[in-house]
Amino acid sequence: MTEKDTLERTRNINEMLKVQMFPELVKLMKAMLSDPSKQEILESQTLIINAERIIKADAAYDDFKLNNPD
Repeated sequence: MTEKDTLERTRNINEMLKVQMFPELVKLMKAMLSDPSKQEILESQTLIINAERIIKADAAYDDFKLNNPD
């Protein structure tokens, strides 16, 4: 397998994961951050910061895809 094949395979796997898992993760994080009773589940400040970063990354990815269609 060449380096190009490996990169293409990795890109395909990453894209599949984004399509299948990322939207659900973003939805979960938004729900947890919007409900104070559920924020207790996110005991660590680090998790809250990461949740906010995931939401921002998702929005940035959506903007990128909107401006750069395949």
